[in-house]
Amino acid sequence: MFARVLKSVSQAVALMCVATMPVALAAQNAAKTAKGTSADSPSRWDIFAGYSYLAPKGTVQVPLGNGVIIPASYNAVNVGGLFSGAYFFNKYVGGQVEYDFHEWGTQRTTNSNIGTQGNNDGFMGFAIGPIFRYPTGEITPFVHGLVGTSRIDGPYHNPFRWGPTLTVGGGMDYETPLLNHRLA
Repeated sequence: MFARVLKSVSQAVALMCVATMPVALAAQNAAKTAKGTSADSPSRWDIFAGYSYLAPKGTVQVPLGNGVIIPASYNAVNVGGLFSGAYFFNKYVGGQVEYDFHEWGTQRTTNSNIGTQGNNDGFMGFAIGPIFRYPTGEITPFVHGLVGTSRIDGPYHNPFRWGPTLTVGGGMDYETPLLNHRLA
């Protein structure tokens, strides 16, 4: 029952992120198009929605009943998504909220490696933290550090567990000429 409710909530959050994307794009600073580059007038809001691949490394002890415990490894989850929103307080510093899921599908009996299929592992998480960027022309490098929680499932019908999540990373946004330079 909990899994169905959580799946519905996950789908609703994903739909909400996709539905609010045009609003977020329209909310970008209008002066940006007049000046030309993100270095002159960077966005206040950055919205991201994309594909995510997860390849966990680790083995856990799985109780099978009757006192039998076997070691089991997590499989890679080939289908996943990542949704994130960042609000920048000034040109360089902002706050970010992120939601990820790597538990696509409901069929758990095949040997495929897609989503929670395979050996029944899946992951979902929420995180929040600071983000720092340095806008320069068409390229904007960024770094972020997030703290949150994740729900981990499996492998082999191991019960869901919630635990802490730490994320540190970075990247580069490349500003495209699409949508009046509002798509990077």
